[in-house]
Amino acid sequence: MLAFVLSLGWIVAMAALPWIPEWHDFQLVSGGIGWLSALISGVFLVRGLLLQTKGRWLLGWRIAAASATGLLLGGLLYVGLLVVALSAYGGFWPPELVEKIEYPEYKTTLYIYNVGWMDADYIVRVRHGFLPFYTEIKSNNGRYYQSLEFVQDGEWAVSEDLRIHLPSGEVAK
Repeated sequence: MLAFVLSLGWIVAMAALPWIPEWHDFQLVSGGIGWLSALISGVFLVRGLLLQTKGRWLLGWRIAAASATGLLLGGLLYVGLLVVALSAYGGFWPPELVEKIEYPEYKTTLYIYNVGWMDADYIVRVRHGFLPFYTEIKSNNGRYYQSLEFVQDGEWAVSEDLRIHLPSGEVAK
């Protein structure tokens, strides 16, 4: 039972964590491994419930519980695999990576994505440090940025709409 719960937790973590683009394949493979281990441990869980009856049909509630658990496991695993597969590459309409700007002296990387459909609308994701996760920078008024041409000004990456402090990855207010 613990292995199944841990496997489902791993699937959720693979889908929910904000991975940088270079690690999307790792996310997909790791989520698949979590799905496979959840499937195997789920089969043993259902098998254990069925073996507890030991041919005694008077314990029909255990058979019903094993059947319901098997159906629930199958549904959860299908949804988990679908969520990991869709989240690994950005869903049905993933944003287009326009530019990747690296600042190795500050261990910071900026990822600029075009999320617009007709017009160019941009979002910025900042990876700071060595972990393969990013933080997304949102604009104050809820709109997307229209232009993001960054120029380095000392410890700052500066564009028309945005100033990012490279050593910390924070946005200037």
